Amino acid sequence: MGSLDGRVALVTGGGAGIGRASAQLFAREGAQVVGADIDDAGGAGTVALIEAAHGEASFVHADVSRPTRWRAWSVTRSSASVGSTAR
Repeated sequence: MGSLDGRVALVTGGGAGIGRASAQLFAREGAQVVGADIDDAGGAGTVALIEAAHGEASFVHADVSRPTRWRAWSVTRSSASVGSTAR
């Protein structure tokens, strides 16, 4: 069992770099990962890497630098979308 089993991790900037590495680490520890980024291709790549390692992940297109674009998102909604790509 991982230290994050049964939890959801929402990772901003999950399409590359530190965000991608964080998403992969959280998934290895058992979290269902929801990656948020403006880079759709990078986000899809992160999901593919996590799923290839038998983790659970999804991606949402979100620009967190613009509160009006992401304020409506909630962890509950993101949790429900794990396993799919939402936009």
